[in-house]
Amino acid sequence: MKLRLTAKILRTADSRVYDYQPGRNEVPYSDRLPFDILKLIRAGVVFVTPLMDGDPESPTYKEWLNERGYHLITLYNIKHCAEDCWMLKAITKKADPTPLHRKDFARNLYDGKYNQILWGLEKKNIKPKTMRYQPKS
Repeated sequence: MKLRLTAKILRTADSRVYDYQPGRNEVPYSDRLPFDILKLIRAGVVFVTPLMDGDPESPTYKEWLNERGYHLITLYNIKHCAEDCWMLKAITKKADPTPLHRKDFARNLYDGKYNQILWGLEKKNIKPKTMRYQPKS
């Protein structure tokens, strides 16, 4: 009984979704802040890493070495992964965030990833509006 009550309290305290589910969009694109990826990186809320399989012993490790693209890992991901998860290895490497540095960056995120960014900002006591994309004049 105590476990159920704790789970219910946790759901009530934070009703956001943080995972991926195809087709779900609980945060309409029109309501999303236009985040600046560079500000989020400097704040330690997101990490842009090369595509990789974090385990050098994995059979797919070498297949990923020459792949183009990136992983977008959030502080939420890091705080909720196991001590030996691949993401902890991945964030030691940096990928070029320039392709993501545009006003519609948040529009291309699934709702769970957008919510993960909001979670990270809250944990760091950063107001989300301070992370807005500001085009250079």
